[in-house]
Amino acid sequence: MNLYEDNLKNLIEENYTEPSALSGVEERFEKRFGKERRKKRIKISSAVTSLLLVFMFITANTDTAWAENIRKIPVLKDFLSAMSFLTPYEDDLDELGLLSESGDYQMYLQYALSDDKNIRFYFETSENINLDDYDRLKIEHFKVYDLKTKEEYGQYFYLGEAVTSGNFNNHYFSLMGMLPPGSDLSFPEELGIEFSAVILRGEPGTKEYYKVIGSEALGEFSFQLKLENMIERPRNDINVSLDLLGNNLIVKSLETSSLSTILLFEEEPDNKDRIVSIRGKVLDAETKEVIRDNLDYQVFSKAHPQYGIFLDLSRLSSQPGRLELVIDGVKLLDKEEEYITFTPAEKTVDKSMTNIELTTYSTGYKTLLGFKVTIEDPEGFEGIFHYEYETGSGEKKRMPMGSFQNLGEYRNISYIFEEDINDTIILKRSGSEMPIHKLEQPIRIPIDVPEEFEPAP
Repeated sequence: MNLYEDNLKNLIEENYTEPSALSGVEERFEKRFGKERRKKRIKISSAVTSLLLVFMFITANTDTAWAENIRKIPVLKDFLSAMSFLTPYEDDLDELGLLSESGDYQMYLQYALSDDKNIRFYFETSENINLDDYDRLKIEHFKVYDLKTKEEYGQYFYLGEAVTSGNFNNHYFSLMGMLPPGSDLSFPEELGIEFSAVILRGEPGTKEYYKVIGSEALGEFSFQLKLENMIERPRNDINVSLDLLGNNLIVKSLETSSLSTILLFEEEPDNKDRIVSIRGKVLDAETKEVIRDNLDYQVFSKAHPQYGIFLDLSRLSSQPGRLELVIDGVKLLDKEEEYITFTPAEKTVDKSMTNIELTTYSTGYKTLLGFKVTIEDPEGFEGIFHYEYETGSGEKKRMPMGSFQNLGEYRNISYIFEEDINDTIILKRSGSEMPIHKLEQPIRIPIDVPEEFEPAP
């Protein structure tokens, strides 16, 4: 799992649903590219039919009365809708229609919606690729790279565990990539994509939703493309500094595109405390309607903390308009307690930790670490450590999942490492167990939403 995978998962589930304007993409593509997909079976007579349809399409778009009558015929209505493609994203969507074959199976990369920080690819499979209720389509060995420089970007894409049958509508699925907003990184326009695909055949499990009973390899697929409609993510600079109990948080900018709207924050590096989270909401400044009822953010940069809150501007009463950011609480972690070092030989950590106590250490061919944790904000608790730890020799490794046991006012949390740890390890605290400090007076910041944003530099 890469640096942004956890964040991307949340974004996809909560903020990056397909735009409503794309809800008919599957139907439109089936009609627009159906002829290409069946070209080996097309007979000469289809050319005559095509000419007739083109004539009808042109006439429908130049003769209003004739067009309205023709749209009452279901088949032709669908055809004209497919050709017109009148959606709010018409100018933003790249219609690719690219084919990659592997044996009897085909993958089509037909659409992409992108800006230089964000890309969503829309794929369709051939009709002989089907998922039953408990089956999943798994994408493996996924690679995205700059066609010119060969620089790789696959690490910034979230693949998830697999595509479920419920998300496999009309043989469509999508993959999304996200670069850290506010960073100097940007996606190139010309990209290569390579991956392999496999179907995991499943059935209902006893403890899980399903269990895998077999697999079917579909093969390897590749595409080369140019995103003609990629734009630089537009933004509106704000640059307002907030004092949160002696720690500065800067409201940097509002960035928006067809894929997302992000309110960006940046933490001052010389703050005494790390700002773990902020509590509050975002309102429509005019109507006071709640645009977002929480300020849970995603971390985009470890070196220079940047935070993003994703907003749905379609809920704003007017645009241009104005938002109101309301902050009424903050969760802090003293930076002196942020990193702790565990020494196996001494069975100790190098410092005391607020709300956390080391209780268990045992080792053999595996290592067990147990902690007693007092959690003062149960709703905001997401574990006590960062997903990576560092060995004394500087090697970074994946932190195992914790096992939780509720014991009234506190919890026991155990971590089992799949090795005999005999070197010191450095753990980074998440701080999510810390309390929320309520501000004496809520902070209210107006944020203008312009009709047009300036391109981000």
